[in-house]
Amino acid sequence: MRVKTLVLLAVLLASAISFYTPFGGYFSIPSVYGWLSGWSYRKSHEIEGSTAGAGTDYQIRIKVHYGSGTDSGEDVYLNEKCRSDFGDVRFTSSDGETLLDYWIEEKVDSDYAIFWVEVDSIPASPDTKTIYIYYGKSDATTTSDGLATFIRWDDFDDGYSVGDAPKSERGWSTSGTTSSDTIEIDNNPDGEGKVVHIHETGDETGTVLYNNFGGVFSNIAIHFKIRISTFSFIVIEENDVQRITTRHLHPSDGDYSKYYDGSAYQDFSPSASITSNTWYSDEWRVYEAGGNWYFYLIRDGTSHEGGFRSTPSEGFDEIWFAIYRFYSGDMYIDQFFIRKYVDPEPSHGAWGSEETAGQESHREN
Repeated sequence: MRVKTLVLLAVLLASAISFYTPFGGYFSIPSVYGWLSGWSYRKSHEIEGSTAGAGTDYQIRIKVHYGSGTDSGEDVYLNEKCRSDFGDVRFTSSDGETLLDYWIEEKVDSDYAIFWVEVDSIPASPDTKTIYIYYGKSDATTTSDGLATFIRWDDFDDGYSVGDAPKSERGWSTSGTTSSDTIEIDNNPDGEGKVVHIHETGDETGTVLYNNFGGVFSNIAIHFKIRISTFSFIVIEENDVQRITTRHLHPSDGDYSKYYDGSAYQDFSPSASITSNTWYSDEWRVYEAGGNWYFYLIRDGTSHEGGFRSTPSEGFDEIWFAIYRFYSGDMYIDQFFIRKYVDPEPSHGAWGSEETAGQESHREN
């Protein structure tokens, strides 16, 4: 009898159910296994694996909505049960307890927030990975952490003051700077927050900002927001060898970005326009698949296929941003991060229904 009682108690503790007692009323047992302590609600989410194979520490984008709606794809709705600033949103692995690193790219309080979540492991297709989103803890504050989430990250706000140099511990270095040709943290000329500002006076030495990835990576997506006013270059290297070379606002190109194929500059397909002193959101996908290398520029959501100056041997380890010598002007960069990328990417599967944490035991007369 004692063994049966212990087994029944264990089942009840794990399942958080209510049952009727002979003493009158219902008795509720809280879940004590597989639940993030202190949080009231959660939903499960399936990440469908890629045919490119299994992966670890892969960054997945999730758009969290404060209000109500139908969960689908990257969109999940929390029915006004989270904090209006999304500070209580957390993600866990399939055990329901192991926290996953995340970063909030943007948010509008009481409306939506865009999260990037570093998922610890994703199997190859057709298998799936279950993760959980938790919410409903009024005293929680955000643990958003770009440095922990990505290969490289910098928003140029966290830990900076105007006039600072970009942090070397985040991979940054510079060349060509003088008292008048500068690379430093500055206020966003068109909005709130801080950015990194490259200023060139037009002398004989170009002003260059480098980011070293801390290793060679064969399959990555490089994200950044950019605003330029004059002829500029963006280059991706492998062991000091230029693999991708692009130029922007060259006088003979008009308002376009072009890539170098080893012999001449070519238009992206379709052509990628760029206007002086206008912010753009760029994602540069560089990857190997089936023995071939690919480069796509995703600018404000539109995909443009490019090419290589020279064929990579293993991958890429550095990107640099430069204003060409003899040209005066400015380049601003914001929201820089590098994530893993495979083609096709792992995809969003089904969302589970909202689950509620077990209530405290009680008795009703």
